[in-house]
Amino acid sequence: MASGKTFCQYKECTKRLNFVELSTTGRCKCLLLFCYTHREPAAHQCSFDYHAQAKVILTKQNQRVEAPKMIDHC
Repeated sequence: MASGKTFCQYKECTKRLNFVELSTTGRCKCLLLFCYTHREPAAHQCSFDYHAQAKVILTKQNQRVEAPKMIDHC
């Protein structure tokens, strides 16, 4: 990669990524670049934990709402 050419970072793939592939597929959430064939997380054994990220997003979006307690004046 010292020559400025970008290659797919899947271990068995030696495909050079062109501009279209770089702009459409982009980086995976594991921060690696892949060709169109290996862009899916299952295709390159992605190390990013999608389930943990989904849990964090859900806990932020679905915060518990509690009403203030009513005081009984009897």
